[in-house]
Amino acid sequence: MVRRICERTVPPGGPLTRRQKKAAREAIIRLLCRASGNVPELAEHLGLDEKLIDQLLQELVRVGRVRRNSDGGFALHDPLSKWWESKGS
Repeated sequence: MVRRICERTVPPGGPLTRRQKKAAREAIIRLLCRASGNVPELAEHLGLDEKLIDQLLQELVRVGRVRRNSDGGFALHDPLSKWWESKGS
């Protein structure tokens, strides 16, 4: 039981395990599904360091799951929604 609690708790400024990184990426994607955001907002909501959130967002941008807006924020990259909207017109 104690081990499970330790896995779910992230020490401030500490490194993340692979499982914690995956969970943080999924949480970022779920937040960006609802609305676009920037690094400080996401860091505050998730309770993680801004440097760590920025690193995870850069990985998601590189993979193509997230795109950077012109205002410096981030949004979910969803090419199917654009295709679907153009088909409806």
